[in-house]
Amino acid sequence: YIARMDEETAKAKQGMQPEQMASIHRSVSSDIEAEFKNVTILGDDKMRDATWQSIQKKLAELHKQYCDENDRRLEKALIAFGNMALIAAFLFVLDRASDWTCDWWSQTCRDASKLMFMVYFAICIYIGVYIYKLYADRGGLATSAASMELWKEVMRLSTVYLELGKQVKMKDVVEFSQKVLKDLKETSGKAVELASSKAGGGDGGKKNK
Repeated sequence: YIARMDEETAKAKQGMQPEQMASIHRSVSSDIEAEFKNVTILGDDKMRDATWQSIQKKLAELHKQYCDENDRRLEKALIAFGNMALIAAFLFVLDRASDWTCDWWSQTCRDASKLMFMVYFAICIYIGVYIYKLYADRGGLATSAASMELWKEVMRLSTVYLELGKQVKMKDVVEFSQKVLKDLKETSGKAVELASSKAGGGDGGKKNK
C-alpha cells in the first residue's frame, strides 16, 4: 500500500483533489484485498476475517496520513512563488515611491519606473495565471488556503531578508559604494583620455596632409 501510494502521490507534488486521493485509495485497497484472498492463512474463517479487519484498520490509518499530507501540499501549492511575489511587491513600492520623489524631474527615474512596472506586472500576470488554474482545478477554498500560505511565505522571507540586512554593517556598504564610485571615475577618466588622444591624433594627421 505504501509503495503504491508513494508512487501516485509523487506524480502530484503540489497535491491532488481529495476525490482523486479517495479513488486511488479504493483502487489500491481492492488490489490488496484480491491479493489477500489468494493468501493461505492457518485457521478458520473467523481468524481470516479478523486478520482482514486488522488490515483494513491499518489501511484506514495510512489513508488518513496520506490525506493529511495531501492537504498540506494543497495549501503550499503557491509557496514556490514566494520570492517572485516578494520581488514584485518590493518593485511596486519603489515604483510608487519614485512617482512622488523623482519621476517628475528625472528622466532616469522615469525610465527606471517603467522598467520596474514591466517586471512586477509580468510577475503578477505569471502568478495570476497559475492561481486561476489552481482555482479551476481545485475550487475557491483550496485556492484561498494556498493564497494565505503564499502570503505567510512572503512575510517569512521578508523577515529573513531583513535579518540578513541587519547583519550587513553600514560601514561596509559605504566603503563598497566609495570603491565603486572611485572605479567609475578612474574608468571614465581613462575613457576621456583615450578619446582625446584619438581626436588629437586625427587632427595631427589632417594637418600633416
